Amino acid sequence: RNRYEAPSVLVLDYTVTQVFENGSIIDLTHQIFRVQTEEAADDVGQFALPPGGGHLLTLRTVKADGSILEPDDISQLSHIELPNLQPGDYVEYEYYRYRSPAPGFPNGVLGDRFYFQSYETPFDRSELTLIVPRSMTPTIEARGPAPEAETTVTPTERVFHWIARQSEPVVQEPG
Repeated sequence: RNRYEAPSVLVLDYTVTQVFENGSIIDLTHQIFRVQTEEAADDVGQFALPPGGGHLLTLRTVKADGSILEPDDISQLSHIELPNLQPGDYVEYEYYRYRSPAPGFPNGVLGDRFYFQSYETPFDRSELTLIVPRSMTPTIEARGPAPEAETTVTPTERVFHWIARQSEPVVQEPG
């Protein structure tokens, strides 16, 4: 199935991760999905913060006509339902989370994985920015195809930036 037949398209997949000298981390994630089917409206229309929580900055539906709908806050649910989601609409969310230094990894940092593709959803634009203190030299392990990093070094930090465009879903191996 091509990107026009997919239930949804991840229009923007953007994460910035900043690592601090003490090993703590702050991540900012911003994603925008285009809903293309009723199936995707049900799937993308339920938002939950990642395990471990975070702080929600933006969560909204952008209707095909440009109007914006905010979800109702129903505190007893484990997720938030986006209202009146239909094919042609967009779902946008943005959150940040703080992670304390890893106690099992003293003087080190273990970051999350970042994927520039998925098994189900095509991505239009996927970006990752990693900011570390200049005193740290990260070991970056790419598994599978990944774009080349653009690296900037300032007097206080190293900034790594990856960007991928028009990523098609990965084909799963049989079995």
